[in-house]
Amino acid sequence: MTPALHVYVYREGLLARFGHDLRLTVPRFEVTLRGGRVTASFEVGSIRVDGAATGEKVDAGAISDADKVAIRGRITDEILLAAKHPLVTLEGELVPHPQSPVVRARITMKGRTVDEEIPASRIPGILRVNTVIVPSRWGIAPYKTLAGAIRLQDRWRVQLYLPWEPPLDALPGAEKTWVGVG
Repeated sequence: MTPALHVYVYREGLLARFGHDLRLTVPRFEVTLRGGRVTASFEVGSIRVDGAATGEKVDAGAISDADKVAIRGRITDEILLAAKHPLVTLEGELVPHPQSPVVRARITMKGRTVDEEIPASRIPGILRVNTVIVPSRWGIAPYKTLAGAIRLQDRWRVQLYLPWEPPLDALPGAEKTWVGVG
C-alpha cells in the first residue's frame, strides 16, 4: 500500500439531491514521525477530485472531467486560497492510548492554527487516521451555489493511510517519513 490522503465533503440544502458528495485526494504530502513527534505538510494545489462518494465508495464517472476541473478550481482557488496558503501543516505529538494512539496536533490551514485531537487506528500493516474536521474553525465558510440551495456541510472527513510494518506498539519511539506523490 502507498500512503494516501482522502477528504470527503458532503452537500446539503434544498437542492442537495442534484449535487454529489465528493471524495478528494491530496496526493502530495509528507508526514514524519520522530520519537512521538508528528509533523506533516499537505500541498493544497495538488488536490484532485476523484468522483462522487457514497460512503467510502467512489464513482469516478458520475462527474465529468470538465466538472472535476471546475470543482477543483473552486476548492483550491476560492475556498482554500492555495495561491496565498499553499500548505496545510500539522505539528503534534503521538500519545499512546490503550485502544489506539491519539495525535494532539496544531493544524494550520488558510493562515489559521487550531488545536485538534486526532485518533489513529491500529490496522495490521497500516497506521490510519479517520477523523472529521470542522472547516469553519479555520475561517472557511461552507461553499454555496444557487443562492445556498446547494452548499457544503461544515464538516470534512479526513482519512490518512500510512503503511507501517513494525508493530504499532513501537510507534512512540519510531522514526519514519511517508511521502505522497501525485
